Amino acid sequence: MLFSTVCWYRDPHGLPWIEYLHTGASKIWYGVAANQEEKLCAALKKIVPDFVKDSAIWLPSDTAMVPPTELVREGVRVCRVVQDPGQFVVVFPGAFTSSICKGYLISESAFFARPQYFDRAVASFKALHDCCEPSMFSLDRLVLSVVSDPRATLDGLLRARELVLQVVEKEKRLRSQLVDIGLETSERLSTPDSHRKKKNRFIEDEEENMCEVCRQNLYVALVTNSQEEAVYCLEHALLFLSKNPSHLEFCKLMYTYSLSELDSAIKQMDERIHAKSGSKKSPYSKKAKSREHLDSFSSTSSSNL
Repeated sequence: MLFSTVCWYRDPHGLPWIEYLHTGASKIWYGVAANQEEKLCAALKKIVPDFVKDSAIWLPSDTAMVPPTELVREGVRVCRVVQDPGQFVVVFPGAFTSSICKGYLISESAFFARPQYFDRAVASFKALHDCCEPSMFSLDRLVLSVVSDPRATLDGLLRARELVLQVVEKEKRLRSQLVDIGLETSERLSTPDSHRKKKNRFIEDEEENMCEVCRQNLYVALVTNSQEEAVYCLEHALLFLSKNPSHLEFCKLMYTYSLSELDSAIKQMDERIHAKSGSKKSPYSKKAKSREHLDSFSSTSSSNL
């Protein structure tokens, strides 16, 4: 473990994350703030051009390890933190990090999000979808889970509401288009409440619910192709079947939520927002104005947290 390194990395989901160093040697972190992204991209294009893509996610994970001194020479501001045992490092959304272990150590990390995350989540997942980069989780599942989560705050419900409406509109539009081209067979993948308890016979592991094309984690609905043993998101299923109509007999729509259940989810969310707002007036115009302005990372000892 001595001098083992982690390549330059930024979470593609736009999430912040925290790492705690339990015991062992220290760890050296290097960070580049989100507001330095253009300079970092220009520097890496010059230093390691083969690893920089011309896409929204221009630096794929675990691909490039560039000495901080070279980045500094190219005009990139790089900060440095030494993490000792018993200390936390918090990485803010959009920040790039790299690290070096000074010896054997034991640490653990976890992603987290505040309600403000919903404001940037759509753009992050669109980039993942367009670049065919795999997602760690389903954004649709996350926003729909807020609907029935008793811990959800009014701020969280208000921010999630717009995303829930987008999910429902997308599902109605794509399912209708699939029916129009001849996909008539459908089957419930699971009920929302039993999703964790019962696995469908076709999809045995939730990690397998990934689109063959865009590699996105699927939850609300998907299309299976029994002949090719493939799984598609509705968008790429529509494209595939439009070009290959002969495969319609082998394909089936699998869904967790029916359209009526999705409509009920919107109604349930509106009722919870109304109850939490404590007002007869619509709270939708009172969305929280606070926004995160987090563009780097900080370190602090556990005694200060």
